[in-house]
Amino acid sequence: MTDVLEFPLINGLRHAFSSMKFVFKSTGSEVEVPDIKMFLKSIDYERTRDRGEVRANHPDPIAMTLGENSYSASMECYRAEFNLLLSTFGAGYGDAPFSLLITWGLNGFETVTDELLGCHFDSSGSGGAQGADASVVKIDLKPLKIKFCGLDDLAEPLAQPT
Repeated sequence: MTDVLEFPLINGLRHAFSSMKFVFKSTGSEVEVPDIKMFLKSIDYERTRDRGEVRANHPDPIAMTLGENSYSASMECYRAEFNLLLSTFGAGYGDAPFSLLITWGLNGFETVTDELLGCHFDSSGSGGAQGADASVVKIDLKPLKIKFCGLDDLAEPLAQPT
């Protein structure tokens, strides 16, 4: 599962932004939407677990709760790529659920994929300024789940009640 890391890594490479590939996959649309493979300018995503402490008549906590997960993601893409997303998802794109698969690949390392599941486009903003820079669109995503390396952070993942 995990690569054996060698130190010192002389003349070696490590993962960088250019090691990432992005695929948008529609996941609930009544109309079939093709996968979108595209370039991004930047991306940030995170999982946060808010755990509660169980306290009693001692200065130290006696336990912790399982807590609650929160997920967030934001990205920047160029205007042409944003137009591609909008034209592919079409009217109602803000309500269309999708997954974003981020594959990390580099020679000498295991290829792994982070999964941002149940995403929606929650905000987007664009603009422009005088100069030679390309127009960038900033987008906030609201994933329902993030799996780093395809792994669920929970020992018992969410499932249909039985």
